[in-house]
Amino acid sequence: MKNLHDQERPHSLRPRSFSAPTAVRRFLTPGIVQVVLAVGADAKLPGLRPHRLRHAYATRLREGGADVAQVQALLGHASLDTSARYFRAGTAEQVAVVDRVFD
Repeated sequence: MKNLHDQERPHSLRPRSFSAPTAVRRFLTPGIVQVVLAVGADAKLPGLRPHRLRHAYATRLREGGADVAQVQALLGHASLDTSARYFRAGTAEQVAVVDRVFD
């Protein structure tokens, strides 16, 4: 007998990113923003928003060695192009890539 993880799942059972119904998003979003703003203010990061945390998460994953496909999966994006918007290669990262290639 095959392991359940080895079997092809019906489309309806495949993992997908969570999307709350519109009514739930309208209720939750302001509360989440307020919590993040309060935590940011306590941490001396005024104006911190959930989306900035998402960008920081993606950037830290890349800086830690995660490849773009891994970041894509963790963020729940269907497209690599969408994930690529969440991080930019900094100067230090660009220099490190050139050094690795030409050393």
